[in-house]
Amino acid sequence: HDPVQARKYLTLAGDVALGAYANHEAESYYRRALDLNPSESEETGLFASLGEALVRQNRFREAMAVWWEGIERCTGLADLDTLARLYARSAWAARQANSPEEQLALCLDGLERASGAEDGPGLVRLLRETARAYGDRASREEGEPYARRALNMAEHLGDVEAQAYALATLTVEMGGSREESITRATKALKLSEENGLMLIGLRARRALAFAWTGLGNNREGIEHSRRGAELARQAGFTSGQIRMLTILAHAASRLGDFDEAGRTLSQALLLLTEVGDSTRVATRLALEEIWYSEHMGHWPAAAQKARSLCVSLREQASERDLADAAMGLGW
Repeated sequence: HDPVQARKYLTLAGDVALGAYANHEAESYYRRALDLNPSESEETGLFASLGEALVRQNRFREAMAVWWEGIERCTGLADLDTLARLYARSAWAARQANSPEEQLALCLDGLERASGAEDGPGLVRLLRETARAYGDRASREEGEPYARRALNMAEHLGDVEAQAYALATLTVEMGGSREESITRATKALKLSEENGLMLIGLRARRALAFAWTGLGNNREGIEHSRRGAELARQAGFTSGQIRMLTILAHAASRLGDFDEAGRTLSQALLLLTEVGDSTRVATRLALEEIWYSEHMGHWPAAAQKARSLCVSLREQASERDLADAAMGLGW
């Protein structure tokens, strides 16, 4: 058996499986390729891809450990753009694992270690993630320069995926009106659909759901939430599906359709058993449960859940979510 050819075909099989969102199968292929003594550059790519297969299975801490191995290889290879991308993905995973302090620390460490990097898609992602990390700490003014630099860089590169990613995710951090957010996210959605970028399409749908709901057009918010939840389901990305269902429940409640909101929350809670309670989507779902309980007149239960959530969020230093939970106590 030729290990070089075996690594090549296992990696290719992993890429095909990952592209088809067969995430467990992709993980298996990448691990088998890593067992065949790949070169340092091959290892970097395999660690990057393996991490993607893991996060799509909601295994965020495992993905971060794998990506850290990739970061160490990038340092030896002086591959700064891949290093920036892996730092960005690790910071995103830390956010999903409800660790905002770690999210920001990873972003700032990554920017320092990639300080000599040329413009590239990895740096776009790291700048974007830094903007979001500041936004999560209620420091949008600090994050906005990173957001604008990310979008400008993506447009300058002419990289469709990087541009769609930046447009889909840079909404709150860019400032401006809801209408401007809708314009950016609609452009991202068009690019994602034209180029088969399903997960970026999911992010665009989420941005559109937020923006339309914020403008009071809850029916548009519901439509984008439903379609986003379906994209996440097709990708096997349970966390993304829960997040879109949470937004859908919120929009349904604002329309006064509390039966729909209750059914949707029940569906999201069932899916949460696959992800765990110590994740960001669990926090956002808990906040929506509080909001729903208040509207249904279940005040003691809502207040008890809000108090418990506030204690947890103070420990996590999650300032934006803590403010939302505290607002629930003010009803």
